[in-house]
Amino acid sequence: MQSGNAPAGAVTNCLDEIEQGQDGAVEALWSLVSEEIRTMAESACRREARMVTLQPTAVINEVFLRLHGATQAQTWNNRAHFFGSVARAIGQILIDTARKRITRNHVESDSLRHADLLDQPFGTSVSQHPDHMQIVLDAVSELARIHPRAGEVVRLRWMMDLDRTLTATLLGVTTRTVRSDWRFAQAWLRSRLGDVM
Repeated sequence: MQSGNAPAGAVTNCLDEIEQGQDGAVEALWSLVSEEIRTMAESACRREARMVTLQPTAVINEVFLRLHGATQAQTWNNRAHFFGSVARAIGQILIDTARKRITRNHVESDSLRHADLLDQPFGTSVSQHPDHMQIVLDAVSELARIHPRAGEVVRLRWMMDLDRTLTATLLGVTTRTVRSDWRFAQAWLRSRLGDVM
């Protein structure tokens, strides 16, 4: 997945204008990056096809509200920081949607190991094993509190299905670091989930 077509300089200029509080800067930024965000949202919704309540337009609107609807204005250092925030917002929307689905639809599957869900696409795991997913999502949240970057790698790699290169770009680290964090996160989650079975 590519981060899109909007020129980096134009995005940076809009981000600077937002930080300075210029009128119309948020709208200009949104106009500039809307296709890229739509691509990200459509990709997330394709992976979550069984979660019929998750639609690209709703995801885009929710991302906008999360990024620009806060009482305290957010600022971003650069394009990568901004798109990292977008990816994290989409990831959180996926988590929130999964939790709502889990609450509505409980299916028992005692034979499945919780940790095995990490080997399945996120949307498949949520739709087929909602009872187990609550445990996995809680463990991912715990990982993110203890090891924030590893938690972000899990959200971007497993929940958003981003490749190592884009994940590294969004986090501002090397692909080697992403690979290392992903392996650490998988091992940590498998150990943690083994304790709750």
